[in-house]
Amino acid sequence: MLKSVNYIVSQEKMLSMDEKNKKKWFRFLPVIGLFLFAYLFSNMIAVAIPFFEISLIFQIITAIFTLIICIWAYVGFNYISKNENKPTAIIKVFILFLVIWLVFQISLISGLHFEYAKTQDYYSKTYTNLLETHSNDKLTASWSLTKQYYQLLIKTYGKVGSYIPNRNAGCLPFSLPLYEFYMNSLDGYQKMIIVQQKGNCGEFTQSIAFLLNDTTKFPTRMVIFEGLDHMMPEIEIDDQWWVFDLGYLTQEKPVRSNDLASYISKNDSEKIAYMYPISENTSLLRQHGFNQSNITITSYAEAPGSVWDGKPIKGVTIEVFAVKYGNDPLVSKGVTDQNGQFSTILNSDKQYVLIGSYEPLPLFPKYKGVALVSPIVSDNLSINVNVTNYS
Repeated sequence: MLKSVNYIVSQEKMLSMDEKNKKKWFRFLPVIGLFLFAYLFSNMIAVAIPFFEISLIFQIITAIFTLIICIWAYVGFNYISKNENKPTAIIKVFILFLVIWLVFQISLISGLHFEYAKTQDYYSKTYTNLLETHSNDKLTASWSLTKQYYQLLIKTYGKVGSYIPNRNAGCLPFSLPLYEFYMNSLDGYQKMIIVQQKGNCGEFTQSIAFLLNDTTKFPTRMVIFEGLDHMMPEIEIDDQWWVFDLGYLTQEKPVRSNDLASYISKNDSEKIAYMYPISENTSLLRQHGFNQSNITITSYAEAPGSVWDGKPIKGVTIEVFAVKYGNDPLVSKGVTDQNGQFSTILNSDKQYVLIGSYEPLPLFPKYKGVALVSPIVSDNLSINVNVTNYS
C-alpha cells in the first residue's frame, strides 16, 4: 500500500515538473514570436515601399495593412504575456500571424499581376493597331511600340539621388518565400519594371525585351557590354536580329545586329571590349560586326630559388583592363587552371592591360605581374604574364 502511495506521489511530482517545464517553454514563445515578427515585418515594409509605388491605391492599401499589423502585434503580444498558462492563445496568435503573412505575399503577387495584365493588354492592342497603320510591317510596328514605351519611361541615368524602386524590392532570405519565388522564377521583376516605368538602360532593356516578347511573340534577348557600361535589347524578326537600343546606340532607327559596329560612332565602338547575351556567356562580337580574338593567358613565376620558378602557376587571378572604356574598365577576370592558363574572348581592335595576382597563403610572399596587349591581328593569341614577388 505504501509503495502504491509513493508511486502515485512520484507520478504527480513528475507531472507537476512537466507542467512547470511546459510553462517555462511557453514563456519563451512571446520572445521568439516578437523576434520573428520584427524580422518579417521589417522586411515586409522594406518590400512594400518600392513595390507599392505602382499606384496610389496600393500605397493606401499598404498603409492600412501596416496599421493592422501594428495593432495586432501590440494587442496580441500583450494578451500572450497575460495568459502564459493558455498555450492555445499563443497558437491562435501565431496562426493569425501566419495567415496575415501569407495574405500579404498573395496581395503583392496578385496586385502586380493585375497591373501588368492591364499594361500588357494595352500594348497588345496598340501593337495590333500599329500593324494595321504600317501595312503589317512587323519591324516598324515593334519599333513604334518601343518608342511609345520609352517616351513614358522615367529616365534616371546620370541623375544624382534618383530612386529606382525595383532595385529595392528584394527580400531577406526565407522571409517572403511566395513573393520571392514569383519575382525570381515567374518574371516578377520584369513585370514590376514595366509597370513602374522607371530606370536606366538596364531597366529599359529588361522591360522592353520582356514586353515585346509577350506582346509580339517574337524572340528577344538582352545584350550586356564589357568596356562600355551598358545593356541593350534586341528582337528577332524573320530570322534577323535587330538592335532596339532606343536610349543610346540606335536612337534614330532599328539596326541589324551585324551592322552595329559600322553604324555606331568610333568613340563608342572603341569602348566595346566584349558582348554577350544575359542568358549565357557566349560572345556576340562577330554577330555585331566586331573583330574578336581568343586570348590564352599563361602565368609564370619569377621566383629564383623557389620550386616554381619559371613554371606555370595554378590559381593566379588574371584581371584584364581596357585602356579605353566607358565607366567599365575591368572587362574580364578569371583564375588560371592547373596548366597555369586562363582563356577569354575580346574585341581584337583594342588595347588591354593584364594584371596577374598570386598569393599562395596569407603569410607567404605576394606576387604580381603586368602585361600590355596591343591591337590583335590574329584570331588566336597567347600572352604570358610573369608574376614576381613584390612584398
